[in-house]
Amino acid sequence: MTSGVRTHPDTEAYRVYERLRRDIRSGQIAPGTPLRTEWLKTTYRASTSPLREALARLHAEYYVSAQGKRGFRAAELRRDDYENLIELRNDLECRALRKSLANRSEKWEVRVVVAHHALSKTTIRAVDDLEQVENREARHRQFHLALLSECGSAWLLRAYDQMASHAERYARIIRRGEVEQAGYLERVDNEHRKLMDLAFAGATEAAIELMMAHRARTYGSVLAAMGPTGIMTGEATGFDPGLDYASNAL
Repeated sequence: MTSGVRTHPDTEAYRVYERLRRDIRSGQIAPGTPLRTEWLKTTYRASTSPLREALARLHAEYYVSAQGKRGFRAAELRRDDYENLIELRNDLECRALRKSLANRSEKWEVRVVVAHHALSKTTIRAVDDLEQVENREARHRQFHLALLSECGSAWLLRAYDQMASHAERYARIIRRGEVEQAGYLERVDNEHRKLMDLAFAGATEAAIELMMAHRARTYGSVLAAMGPTGIMTGEATGFDPGLDYASNAL
């Protein structure tokens, strides 16, 4: 069983969805920001119908929240939400890895090696380079999905993938401006190599222990960086759209 290759429709609605999703995940649109119709039309050069479709999809994926007749806002970042997210993600990832290692095969090993090689070829030279960050995140997630890919459940992989994407949003926005210590990426890459070797050896519990330690470092830094209220909104992130918003109803 593989994680699959997604295919997407080449439509205006999907292109708007992708751009909005990218901007919400990166913090270009700050948490809690109202998504006003006229601003969206101008910024994304889209008409009402594709915007409505894109926002409906983002709402289904929990990147935006509905405000009744007032329209939509970019989803807030909350400490309790993040803690629930990482608890569920950890549970799913451990369960999936146990199942995947029990079913490991030569084809699975090839998928993991290819994903690891792709990840090892990426680096982030500047934390504000969105393309580099997104490329690294995508390959990092594909490596972990490859490790889980023999778990036997497409539902589990889809749920894990969505949670991983939201966890990345929290880390990217809340840790914005942080400078990693020298040798950080090299240390992380060494952990990936060790995790792959443990998985290939069928050392399930050791692999899970390393994976959870690998995650805990990021989780801890995100929680430490959150404000005393544990809520991140446009005001908390310093986001000032400076826009003369019109009606928000779509």
